[in-house]
Amino acid sequence: MTNPPVPESRTYVHEKCQGVTEVRENSFEEMSNPLSDVPQTWCSVCEAFGPVSEFAWADTGEKITDYRARHSARATSVERLFCSRGVWFGVLGVALIGGLVGGYFLFADSRWQMQLVMVPFTAFACVLIIGAIMIESTKTILWRVCGFRETRLLK
Repeated sequence: MTNPPVPESRTYVHEKCQGVTEVRENSFEEMSNPLSDVPQTWCSVCEAFGPVSEFAWADTGEKITDYRARHSARATSVERLFCSRGVWFGVLGVALIGGLVGGYFLFADSRWQMQLVMVPFTAFACVLIIGAIMIESTKTILWRVCGFRETRLLK
């Protein structure tokens, strides 16, 4: 069984001005993710941000808020919380601080030059490892809730 190709972009329409905006890359991933808590998005015609509730997918005509509600109906409140930006930033912030503190204690008996290099390296490594675990956990949640690990495939 072959996986369908992941689209690189999708367009949405702003209800206020009827302007069409194409989203790509990270913006596309965030907009297509039904568990995303992104409250607003960009209109390339108005050249301003507007609430997501004012936008609909151009190919289906479905409001993005309705799309998110439909695809996230099976999500628990804990899963929604885990996938929120606030939790992500909080957990990665704790990983950064933990890595800095851990690196300091790991290399406390080393020369200052070694500390200068290794303490930030340890913090960076902690953020990368925790970030990778969170990404995989989020993909697992998306699989359970939506049936897809890649939300750009959802319609």
